Amino acid sequence: MNIGRVGLGLVSVWMVAASAVAAEGIRLDPDSRVAGDLPAYRIDTPKAVYYLEKSGGGLARMLDPDGRDWLSFDPSPGSRAGGEYRGFPNAVHDQGGNYFHPANQHTARSETKVDHAGPDRVTISAVSGDGRWSCRYDFYASHCTWTMTRIPPAGKYWVLYEGTPGGQFDDADWWMTSSVRQRQPMRENHQGAIPAPSWIAFGDAQGDRVLFLRHHQDDRHPDDFYAMDRQMTVFGFGRQGMSKHLDSVPQSVSLGFLETTDHAEVARAMDALLAAEATVSRDEPVRPAPAAAKSELATQRATSSVGWPYWRGPRRNGLVTEASGWDAGTWPPAQPAWQAKVGIGGTSPVVLDQRLFVLGWADGRDTLHCLATDSGREIWQAHYEAPKYGRHASGDEGLYAGITATPEVDPETGLLYTLGVDGHLACWQAADGREVWKVNLYDTYRAAQRPKIGRSGRRDYGYTASPLVHGDWLIVEVGAERGTLIAFDKRTGREVWASQAQHEAGHTGSPVRMTVEGIPCVAVLALKFLLVVRLDPGHEGETLAEYPWETEYAQNIATPAVWENRVLITGGYNHQTICMVEITQQGARRVWEQPSFSLICSPVIHDGRIYWVHQTPVCLDLQTGRKLWEGPRRFGDAGSCLITSDDRWILWTGRGDLILAETAARSPGEYRELARTATLFRNDVWPHVVLAAGRLYCKDRDGKLICFALGGTGPGPSEVPHRPDVPLTGPPKPAADRQPLDLANQLRSWPGTAPDLVVAWQREWGAERLVSRVVEDPAGWKLQPREAAGFDSRGSVKLEGGAMLVTGPERALLEACRRTGELTIEVRFFADRTPQTGPARIVSFSQDGFQRNFSLMQEGDQLLLRLRTPETGDNGMNPQTTLLPIAPRKPMYLVATYRPGELSVYLDGRRMRTETSVRGDFRNWSPQHLLLGNEYADARPWLGQIERFAIHSRAMDEREVRLRDALVRGVAR
Repeated sequence: MNIGRVGLGLVSVWMVAASAVAAEGIRLDPDSRVAGDLPAYRIDTPKAVYYLEKSGGGLARMLDPDGRDWLSFDPSPGSRAGGEYRGFPNAVHDQGGNYFHPANQHTARSETKVDHAGPDRVTISAVSGDGRWSCRYDFYASHCTWTMTRIPPAGKYWVLYEGTPGGQFDDADWWMTSSVRQRQPMRENHQGAIPAPSWIAFGDAQGDRVLFLRHHQDDRHPDDFYAMDRQMTVFGFGRQGMSKHLDSVPQSVSLGFLETTDHAEVARAMDALLAAEATVSRDEPVRPAPAAAKSELATQRATSSVGWPYWRGPRRNGLVTEASGWDAGTWPPAQPAWQAKVGIGGTSPVVLDQRLFVLGWADGRDTLHCLATDSGREIWQAHYEAPKYGRHASGDEGLYAGITATPEVDPETGLLYTLGVDGHLACWQAADGREVWKVNLYDTYRAAQRPKIGRSGRRDYGYTASPLVHGDWLIVEVGAERGTLIAFDKRTGREVWASQAQHEAGHTGSPVRMTVEGIPCVAVLALKFLLVVRLDPGHEGETLAEYPWETEYAQNIATPAVWENRVLITGGYNHQTICMVEITQQGARRVWEQPSFSLICSPVIHDGRIYWVHQTPVCLDLQTGRKLWEGPRRFGDAGSCLITSDDRWILWTGRGDLILAETAARSPGEYRELARTATLFRNDVWPHVVLAAGRLYCKDRDGKLICFALGGTGPGPSEVPHRPDVPLTGPPKPAADRQPLDLANQLRSWPGTAPDLVVAWQREWGAERLVSRVVEDPAGWKLQPREAAGFDSRGSVKLEGGAMLVTGPERALLEACRRTGELTIEVRFFADRTPQTGPARIVSFSQDGFQRNFSLMQEGDQLLLRLRTPETGDNGMNPQTTLLPIAPRKPMYLVATYRPGELSVYLDGRRMRTETSVRGDFRNWSPQHLLLGNEYADARPWLGQIERFAIHSRAMDEREVRLRDALVRGVAR
């Protein structure tokens, strides 16, 4: 179904007019009140006003556009269905407390906080007072979605709407569901699971409006409705009588108002809702107050993806969060780390974690290679039969042979997408190369050969533009009568929507995302137009703006660069200009156009300037297009560039000229070159240069690929030499196969001599001494202060906003824990205060705020642990574990010890809790940094002192923990 074309009925039902959303947006009042003078958040949206009561973590009021309250909570004791029972989602009942209910005499306290506040979305999370349950509210322009994000072992819950349809419960109220089309009076109960799609709607005969509730996850659990005491509705997903049946996370339920009572229209709106939310990213931080001219790179670090998974990098714009490696010495190293031959084509490599994926054509087939980033060793390959040129190929056959579109990796699902010149679109498992789904775009959509442009001959290069993952969609520039852009379900390959525009495809510059006046969009430089298409719910695929841009020889090659609501386009031949176009809901207008241009290299926008290379390296002012400086004319016309976190500029051009230069931040008045390696290859280097995890990858269109291991990106885990006697893969060694511990001899002093001690430090030892039992000689291991970190007068690590980098044990820690599948973290510390921003990192084996093997953290007055296993995800958050409360300025000796399926927590030698929700070993751990007090990148600073810490690659029992506590108390001062 093309959701963007279902007609005015759905548009009027489901989404407010775009102008209303833009004018009103979503507003948050964090200091409101509800009945009983209870503190609340008020969230004003174009469709409803919500009041989220803070201490209980539940919705207390939900006002429709006419001001009627469809929840009507009142905490007056004894009012029962008349007020105190009302609210949403009222999820946790009598399980160590009652949580996520507006605060009445029975509600246990929760902690709520604002995670994001913007005109397009407000996100508020809530954690139960015992730390065992957590949930999240996402308020959008058209609805609110509630999601349960954490439950305890064996925990069960329901999701309830207990309220007053139409603003007051009466006999005129009615309900219907996805399977019950006719309106049912409130006196009629409902029992049994609502079949997929699971939704229910409540209305009042006196109005043309319904309140809907949509369960996102289809299940067979019972759903139950009845009217209580003729005073309120009681409806629950996962409810049967007083039994709760939901037992997994995440589980999401959306609710909102629709201006219709027609069953078919409500059903269409419910179909649109899931796709609508897929277009909205929830990983943004709370919006800060406006600040002066921050660099584009700095503002994007917090959400950078793992490695280089997309065309043009982790943010799809040529900016990376890694340093260039220049300060470490020779750049690049004289010898590559490894080289490979992968088949002809202009496709670029992509990188996810320790794997590189690259395509090439040879011997009548396209081949997808998966290589190890440290050695170039092939892990797997997959292939399919394919011609050397697309079926409509015309012109320049000697140049544009083989597969050219860069793959796209989706870190969320581990799926990888490829597109061949003859329209073969395929989805693969990145883990093993297994094909998931495929479709041939020429066979399915019958795209015609592209027309002749201007005075030039006809040019058709087949499908050469990278696809784009956005939410649950894979967006592809198809260029057919069905639509210029078509979105597919990224998991199944099913078409979701097609664009209103039906222009021929440019098939060169890839689609890019942008936001226009709060509306999510995608922009693509098609054959004759810059096309901007809407992605917001109810408008998917609608054209927002077009700007004419035809280039002779069909050479709209450079990918558009986006800055706020502006798009930078450039081209050679009949244009030979670069043009800044502003996009609004009224269309597109030219802001400026200058007589400089790029033919192939996609421009990079950074810190108020524009960079590219075409014959010469060029730097322009972003606001005016005025040329700031230009380099010497000694570059080829082909290539790419990227900008690093230390304000250096890497250029890849000509026949393999690799150059490192200063950006205007370091050299404002002139182009300044730092290093150059000439003619690494003998053919055009159109594939994009890639920098990921301290390694630089360069490729030409013949399929030659080289990797340089750069220095100066910090003590990167990928540069720690591998000990060949310890395998990096394979199952953990069972505990039964290990030698039993002799605690009497091995625990004569702290930290002991047990063979699984990876690293330990205490305050008497200073920065240069760490001990280990898995490495014979840990010489060179040390504590390296970063920023506001150091030692206090007693020698403890003092953290006031920086970090203490533990250099040396990274590889030993990785190998030892992967070998055993067990872990113990031992630390004596005290926190300066609660709350702290974050979660603030106390001890972390990680790369940044999103990539970790484990992190021990403080959030508010609670200790948290995120532990990465194949079952908890790459960031260890599914689930994260709340360990115990923190008392500020009070010394704490903590031991957290894990074996698969059992996590035990000890405080001062006493067992505080044992959890069974975290399962799995550490086979998916990757090289990371070991730090105290912060992340290596993306600041999560912790304020406090650490007196000692130790990390062991095994689990401990209660007897050993008590012995260790006695040793610590005996030497602590």
